[in-house]
Amino acid sequence: MADLYLALLGGGTHVALTPAEKEDFSALFRRLEESKVSLLVATPSFLRLCLTEPSFGPVKLPRLRTVFSCGEVLPPAAARRLLDRFPGVALLNAYGPTEATCAVCAVLISREMCAGPLPIGTVGEGAVDISLEEGEIILTGASVSPRFGGKYSTGDLGYVEKGLLYWAGRRDLQLKYKGYRLEPARIEGALEALPQVERAAVLPRRDGAGQVKGLTAFVEGTGLEPEKLAQALADWLPPYQIPGQWKLLDRMPLTPNGKCDRKRLEEML
Repeated sequence: MADLYLALLGGGTHVALTPAEKEDFSALFRRLEESKVSLLVATPSFLRLCLTEPSFGPVKLPRLRTVFSCGEVLPPAAARRLLDRFPGVALLNAYGPTEATCAVCAVLISREMCAGPLPIGTVGEGAVDISLEEGEIILTGASVSPRFGGKYSTGDLGYVEKGLLYWAGRRDLQLKYKGYRLEPARIEGALEALPQVERAAVLPRRDGAGQVKGLTAFVEGTGLEPEKLAQALADWLPPYQIPGQWKLLDRMPLTPNGKCDRKRLEEML
């Protein structure tokens, strides 16, 4: 939806990669270069893949002016690398569920924002009215599917800081641990804000009764040392949110649509 309509409404040409091109690294970059792309709409996972290729830069893509990131959480490390690789390119971090006709808000990401979790929108600006009810993001407006009566409870948790909206995980993924309620996504965001961390996922370890007995952090990056990661987290989070078990990965397992494959991670617990 986003890339197709942005192209048509802007008087541009829509170019979509074929499944075969997505599986062939050289064909993928050749197509990107030949497309003379000015606006790139992509998931953060696709952007991270592109950034592993040294030639992915202004020399090969001289017309690139805007990158529209959507579909999953944008890690600060990936945003930093993209802005460093393409000076002057506008990076937009967007949010929105299918039930509200895809992206409903976005915010321009600066290099300075990459020191912590990235916002997903600006309060009062968006395609629909966005509010918080008991920490849950609620969408109201014309683009919400009629089956929801114009109001959609997303199940996504959020918070507002300095007029910016942040995503804080899923309500159905909330955990109760040591008497506290916590959102793994907040811990993951703090980890991904660290410069040496590429990607992180935090899962609970449960006992036979299903009670959470500890947290395990799966981390992808360079020069990772669990003790130092835990020390860095202590500056951001309370003690009960510091994972007690760490697993360092060469590459985070992904689903076919490029999102973190938590089922495969559960098998590694």
